[in-house]
Amino acid sequence: MKALVTGATGFIGGALAERLIAQGTRVRVLARDPEPATGLRDAGAEIITGDVTDRGSCAGAAGGMDAVFHCAGVLGGWGIPDSLLWKVNFEGTRNMLEAGRNAGVKRFMHVSSCGIFGPLREGETAGDDRPYNPTNAYEKAKAEAEKLALSYAKEGMPVVVVRPEFVYGPGDMHLLPLFQSIRQGRFVFFGGGRSMLHPTYIDDVVDALLLAAGNERACGKAFNIAGERPVAVKEFIGCMARAMGVPAPALSVPVPFATAAGFLLDHTWGLLAKPPLTLAQARYLSENRAFTCKGAADVLGYSPKVGLAEGMKRSVAWYRGKGLLK
Repeated sequence: MKALVTGATGFIGGALAERLIAQGTRVRVLARDPEPATGLRDAGAEIITGDVTDRGSCAGAAGGMDAVFHCAGVLGGWGIPDSLLWKVNFEGTRNMLEAGRNAGVKRFMHVSSCGIFGPLREGETAGDDRPYNPTNAYEKAKAEAEKLALSYAKEGMPVVVVRPEFVYGPGDMHLLPLFQSIRQGRFVFFGGGRSMLHPTYIDDVVDALLLAAGNERACGKAFNIAGERPVAVKEFIGCMARAMGVPAPALSVPVPFATAAGFLLDHTWGLLAKPPLTLAQARYLSENRAFTCKGAADVLGYSPKVGLAEGMKRSVAWYRGKGLLK
């Protein structure tokens, strides 16, 4: 099989490309900057310089491929303009879908996000068929991109949508500041850390992508992909602390105080530099996110294999091996 991986210089795409190469797949990578893809090139991947926001790049990269794994995307965060989120996450997806259809690929794997459902009420879990309810620019762009991908599937293109949730593990740089704040004793809970999140180890996400790519019954469907269970923020942070061998945080502030502080810092400190707390961070650590993966289990045979404690242990070992964490 010949497979194109977009976003291979990122977290999910990089882990997927490495696994595909290890399995003997001929991998092509579309990358804006070839330098971060040097390791993949050395491992045998073909590197094409280009951008998903450029139709010509997408067409050239998709030509001759059996499969496309569209992992490229931009996460929301401080300093990321809404226009960029839309350009990469929606328009880039449209470009790749069109390129894949024109190239006649046998499978198009679109990496979406469970964020399209927005935050949930306390005690709720979201299944595969929950209505879209995006609440920020990132979630809205991902929701529209997913709708577009599924519309191509309705027209006969072999598209599968996979929605990973809160992915962590070796290679992830987004959680590093959180690890560092816990290590330094600076982390503070919001609302006692009672809100729920649903961590998913990177190897389980790659497993799900490969299962979906090889399953004819997956075409035209969208699958939630999450870890073994949702956990309270307090448990999650405590597990991070244990993996580093440091005391778990104990301080907490009320959620309204945290969101007000995040809003104020965004509009003062945030005008010049990244603030120590943003409104988006305050909301994410005080909202509920929990999911069921019944479709992935029934259709794909997906079952997460790496539990939270083991995943955190591996993550800390990787950060320390890179000199990123003491």
